[in-house]
Amino acid sequence: MQVAASQPHYVRHLAPIARAMGAGLVPLGPEAGRAALAAGVPLEPFAGGPVLVAGWVDSLRFPQVALMEHGAGQTYLDARHPCYAGGKGRDHISLFLCQTPDIAERNGSGEVIGYPALDGVRIPVERGRIGFTWHWDCAISPEAGTAWHEYAAALPAALARLTAAGWTVVGHAHPRIAHLVRPWWESIGVRWVDYRELLACEVVVCDNSTAGCEAMWLRRRVIWLSATHWRRDVEHGRRFWEWPRVCHHIASPRDIGALPELAALDYDREAARRVAERALGEVTGAVARAVKSLWAWASTRPHRGF
Repeated sequence: MQVAASQPHYVRHLAPIARAMGAGLVPLGPEAGRAALAAGVPLEPFAGGPVLVAGWVDSLRFPQVALMEHGAGQTYLDARHPCYAGGKGRDHISLFLCQTPDIAERNGSGEVIGYPALDGVRIPVERGRIGFTWHWDCAISPEAGTAWHEYAAALPAALARLTAAGWTVVGHAHPRIAHLVRPWWESIGVRWVDYRELLACEVVVCDNSTAGCEAMWLRRRVIWLSATHWRRDVEHGRRFWEWPRVCHHIASPRDIGALPELAALDYDREAARRVAERALGEVTGAVARAVKSLWAWASTRPHRGF
């Protein structure tokens, strides 16, 4: 059994399982290879037989493939894109590893394992640090994209107020938009951080990202930034609009002036944690459940075992 990835954020979800299995990673891109080595997973060529991936595009490369849904399970009512649970074009996938029962139900089948990416993870909080991250320009639904374009002009003034109040500001973005956002962060004097450093922040600010849900689970204060064109009367679930209701929420760049006050204002973080748990599923033991499911699946494949 092998794991394979083309994107570094896929590696983050696959690495705990690969380490538990003693499996190497088949790098489908140089960034994924570097991420795997940084995570302590050796690289190896494809040897044939069953493969675990975390992205639909990667699944197309292999004849015997299991797909672990990555992220916090966001789907969109008006989209059947194969990259999201329940999408079209997934008939070649013989095993789905899912965070929660609703994601398995969308796929029509699946093993519910919970959320391996946080299983056993300990990230101490960095007091006084506030981190920002942005989703990418995904166009499958009006709500699937990024709010960065709307907020970019309004944000520097709010960041200056945060700095004046004693906050250390750091920035991040989804890997698919990092080539645009990272230089922008640097141009306005904000240090770029990796994903783990983002989750260490006392406050996490994001538009539409798994990072916000994971930060809720970690009991960080979370501030959601919404684009003005996102429909308020469409309930996709999760980010739209359950999560902002239990955290802080800025609905428009016109309201960005409230950011420093919200950053210092607490809310019921235990309630937010419970909402995150419903999206991520059971975290503790998720790696072991994934490995158990993969053993059972791989034993039915023509090329058996790990």
